[in-house]
Amino acid sequence: MMEALAGGTPVFEWMHRQAEGRLIPTEVRLLRLPAEGQNLIRASIMDNTERKGAERALRESGSEIPCPF
Repeated sequence: MMEALAGGTPVFEWMHRQAEGRLIPTEVRLLRLPAEGQNLIRASIMDNTERKGAERALRESGSEIPCPF
């Protein structure tokens, strides 16, 4: 959070646990919002279940996972 307050846009993976106990892989992005005299941060959370499943299938098939950069 300190990185976002300093003007950065940190991105990290997080395992979210639903109320019924199921774990969901997510990606979290933080962004500082302009607000005079206040520290406001917006968090965007994306469900990565499909992406993680595709990555696992690629690993199991012996294929290389393409680098997004």
